[in-house]
Amino acid sequence: MRKWRRMKQATKIVDLKSAYLQIHVDEKLWKHQLVRYKGKLYCLTRLGFGLSSGPKIMTAVLKTVLSKDCTVDKTTSSYIDNILVEEAEVTAEKVRGHVARYGLTAKPAESLAGGAVLGLKLCRHGKGSLVFRRGNPIPEIGIDLTKREHFSVCGRLVGHYPIASWLRIACSFIKRQTGTDGWEGRVTKEVMNMLQEIIARVTKEDPVKGEWYISGGDVGVIWCDASSLALGVVLEMGGITVEDAVWLRKKNDYSHINVAELEAAMKGINLALKWGLKTVEIKSDSATVVSWIRSAVTGDKRVRTRGAAEMLIKRRLEALADLIAEFQLKVSVVLIPSEKNKADSMTWVKKAWLQERKKVSSVCCAGEEVKKLHEMHHFGRERTLFLAREVYPETTEKEVREVVEHCQECQSIDSGPSRHEAGELHIAADWKRLAIDVTHYRHKLHLSMVNCGLGKPALCNPASAQ
Repeated sequence: MRKWRRMKQATKIVDLKSAYLQIHVDEKLWKHQLVRYKGKLYCLTRLGFGLSSGPKIMTAVLKTVLSKDCTVDKTTSSYIDNILVEEAEVTAEKVRGHVARYGLTAKPAESLAGGAVLGLKLCRHGKGSLVFRRGNPIPEIGIDLTKREHFSVCGRLVGHYPIASWLRIACSFIKRQTGTDGWEGRVTKEVMNMLQEIIARVTKEDPVKGEWYISGGDVGVIWCDASSLALGVVLEMGGITVEDAVWLRKKNDYSHINVAELEAAMKGINLALKWGLKTVEIKSDSATVVSWIRSAVTGDKRVRTRGAAEMLIKRRLEALADLIAEFQLKVSVVLIPSEKNKADSMTWVKKAWLQERKKVSSVCCAGEEVKKLHEMHHFGRERTLFLAREVYPETTEKEVREVVEHCQECQSIDSGPSRHEAGELHIAADWKRLAIDVTHYRHKLHLSMVNCGLGKPALCNPASAQ
């Protein structure tokens, strides 16, 4: 798609008719495509639709056919069964005739304006520029969905669209909230409410839109940002947003925010390299990261950093310096306010969603779930809390403390966490209740025994072993 958006002279698209059914399968491979229908077993002699390797096979076949003619190969670009044609040097009809000579039937050529390319709907803007929109309708949902259906809806909302803005982080966030249940498990009411909010907002203001043709040569601007939830990057060329991306951070990712900001800048550089850019301007709202990158680029001073993440930071800066040298990049970095950072909206979700997540996580983790985790090893409070948070990040110390204090097996070994009701040890009868303990006397251990009766006599003997 990046290559096609660079082909400004391309005006027509040619699509193969029933492309997969035009690919003959060798008889030796029929046994790998078997279908049982009405009790009988059939062999597919053509490339089966839905085969995982089908798109790569179709792409390789079509590229081979187009390469048979140098002119056609130079002025076209293909992907699976679609051919983009630059009619300045070769007509679409000539391309259709060329593929027909090799046994491939193509549909009549269509103009890009008003047509569809790679799942995107293209149309002319008011000024005549070609823009893209969502190629499929916004999905409708019922009152109850399985995890499989939920992921399918999120996939149709975001898909492979180059620009999706806030929609990326929203869909990624609610997909994570479905938990670890099987694909046929039902999603919770809270997740369904979040999905309905997303669809309502997309219906009102769909973020999937942008310019189709991209100019600007090899110069671009990277907007990058990070939060405790995600990393976000927006790539601009010629003042136009051409692509954005979001990476949700792991639940157990406790890296310092400056490390996350630096990681976002690195991902932005990688995105720029995919577009073939040579001059890149990085815009970040982190003064620390801006200083680090500037020092790595110019080499005017040594990067000063301390703490547990010191080596992680230096390793990333060394990787950045290697990328600049290897690809001969010209990199500059600019500090901007957070409110002007275009990537800021891609790293957060509604506060109400975060509060709901804490509420749901606490309910799921409390009681029996923490107890099951503790009974696997019978660790103390700190280690049990650590293991519980690996599974349920929102586990509280109070929940773990209650579980450990009421664990009978742990109390038989160490009764320290237990609390007893206050009362009197004194009784009326002698030698019915004894208090025994090990005590220190003149730097030596002694075993003491005290009668809790009326006389309260005590015995104390040196202890031979502890």
